[in-house]
Amino acid sequence: MARHLRTQKQIDDFIEKVIDEANHHASGVAQIIDPLSQAVLGHQGFSRLEVYERNGNLARTCWVTVGQNRWVFSYAYGQHVIELRQHSTRGPVVFSFDNQTSAAVLRQQVNRL
Repeated sequence: MARHLRTQKQIDDFIEKVIDEANHHASGVAQIIDPLSQAVLGHQGFSRLEVYERNGNLARTCWVTVGQNRWVFSYAYGQHVIELRQHSTRGPVVFSFDNQTSAAVLRQQVNRL
């Protein structure tokens, strides 16, 4: 089930939680989360953020709506990257982000959303 985050505080709290958890369990993506989230949330077509909710707790998988398109960001444990998928958690992987992703490449991928 997905929970729609409606307020800036809800969004900020979620991003802070994801960064904190990444610092402990996924250090290879911890530094890219903030610039990635800022770029996505700042996209002119951004309209909605939903987060996977399990047993009343928010997980780290999230769906964003940009224009008419829905995208999924989820951590891939085996590859140690944040995957960008089209439409659903089982959609095709469009791009993978980690701490080595340059700012230019990050902007390029977000602009394609």
